[in-house]
Amino acid sequence: MKSYAAGVVLSCLLPACGAEDSGSSPIRLLDRASPELAAPVELKEETRKALTLELAASIALDLRLPEDPVLSFAIGASSRDRPTLLAPVIFRVLVDDTEVFQEVLRRSKGGEWFPRTVDLAPWSGRSARVVLEARLGGGGIAGTEDHVLAHWGNPVIRSRGRVPERPNLVLISIDCLRADHVGAYGYSQATTPNLDAFAREATLFQNAVAVSSYTLPTHASMFTGLPPSLHGAMVRRRILRSVRTLPELLTREGYAARGVVSSPFLAPGYGFADGFDTYRLSSAARASGLVDEALALLDEGLGQSQFLFLHLFDAHSPYSPPGEFLERFGPRPKDVSGLHAMVEGQIPPSSETEIGEARALYDGEIAYLDREIGRFFAGLRERGLYDTSLIVVTADHGEAFYEHRYWEHGQPWRGDGPGLYQEIVHVPLLVKPPGAPEPAVVEDVVSQMDIFPTLLEAAGSRFESSWARSLFGPRRGVDSWAMAEFLGVSQRGGATLETALRRGNLKYLASFHASSIEEVFASDPVKEAFYDLSADPGESRSLLPEGGDNVAGAREALTRYLRLARAKHAGLAQEDETLDPDLLRKLESLGYIER
Repeated sequence: MKSYAAGVVLSCLLPACGAEDSGSSPIRLLDRASPELAAPVELKEETRKALTLELAASIALDLRLPEDPVLSFAIGASSRDRPTLLAPVIFRVLVDDTEVFQEVLRRSKGGEWFPRTVDLAPWSGRSARVVLEARLGGGGIAGTEDHVLAHWGNPVIRSRGRVPERPNLVLISIDCLRADHVGAYGYSQATTPNLDAFAREATLFQNAVAVSSYTLPTHASMFTGLPPSLHGAMVRRRILRSVRTLPELLTREGYAARGVVSSPFLAPGYGFADGFDTYRLSSAARASGLVDEALALLDEGLGQSQFLFLHLFDAHSPYSPPGEFLERFGPRPKDVSGLHAMVEGQIPPSSETEIGEARALYDGEIAYLDREIGRFFAGLRERGLYDTSLIVVTADHGEAFYEHRYWEHGQPWRGDGPGLYQEIVHVPLLVKPPGAPEPAVVEDVVSQMDIFPTLLEAAGSRFESSWARSLFGPRRGVDSWAMAEFLGVSQRGGATLETALRRGNLKYLASFHASSIEEVFASDPVKEAFYDLSADPGESRSLLPEGGDNVAGAREALTRYLRLARAKHAGLAQEDETLDPDLLRKLESLGYIER
């Protein structure tokens, strides 16, 4: 960070910052100040794009304000290379030398973001000089100011009554939600009344395929439109920096991007925060807290076209639904901890009763999540955002209940998984466009990767790819296969690759094993299977060695992909980066990696 003398004012020198600004479009001060001051800042697991100042420095911007303007921002302070704030900080906002905001951030509040909004109505439609200033607060020790930084998170001036021209975009991802436990997909239990009502206003994609079997690669594919081995994200590797992500592209289109997540596999260290104006890895234990946080973030950006990413984790094991949902789908198991240990340890169930007990707890979690999603939708309606938004609801993958001798889902840190069977890769996908409801059901096979171009298209951006296409554009050709893959590397040695290709009701599975990732893409399959899902939805009777041209076509498509994947992984060493040690420790404590 460049050092500034006390009292120095950093004026805007960019042409776009002058008083010629007009109209009702939001004014992002990050875009108008000197680029060297703007960078993402993480405070208490919340990353915000911010302007960062040393104390006794300020930023002055000459702007033409919109009608009925308000200034939204967050304040935060930190110390260089210190865990605690060394001195209190006074934040001030002045407009034409009139103080409109002042707040002291005490040392006890260091390392945290505090959102604020300031009314600028007296300057409605006028040109004005806006100054952001930070200085040492009372009681600070002389000399400590050189070690303290003041952060202005996402400062934006917007018109209070402005209606964005482009739709808001909302992506809700529910961890571990398999399609056949959702009422709209035919489930007999009343797990999802709110999602079922939403489906009646949306397009329901009957055959949506998850691209993998655990959280990290599936979300990276939603964010990039690429299959896992081409975006690069895996347990010890982030999304390739050479790949542009959905929030990065949407913010270039003028969207404000905000995310609220709760899984460590979605941590900023994996590249998921890139492009977001605000990205929060929440410590909230339940969906209720995450929904509250998501609605609060939307409130910060009212009047702007926004992209919101909300990830809910409750359906993940161990299944522990809140009290009122605990026995909704069956009596409470006599030994809940033993049931959880059986699932986590991949121990075979002693009876169908144990499988039923695990399913009942899982359904309780889904019902709780559904209630909170209903509350989120109600919050959108209260803010006038529901009808005008494109809303996508999906899951990152499903969950196994020992259908194929496996519990849960993929575990790459152990080097294995349940296979890419339907209980894992058949996920719900509901999309409500803005405007009047036009419900529809689409039978064609689609991929999670298709979410990426669909959201970009809604934002007015063109996107073309051989891997992903808009869910509302031309359908895949009859010769096109939707693909999923699971890549696991065990500390015990060796790499495992599971692959699945789906076209219509035909599904081809192939498994590979080798001593390293590079070799696994060039090895021969150690196991193959081919199913007709219309006749065998449980994938219990492989049609191999028969299958004819369909099997040959699947093998040919997979061979082409593996060739690309091998070339990509051979070059990953050039881009590979070590993950943050704190993130690695957290993943290890949760059992997600081994050292």
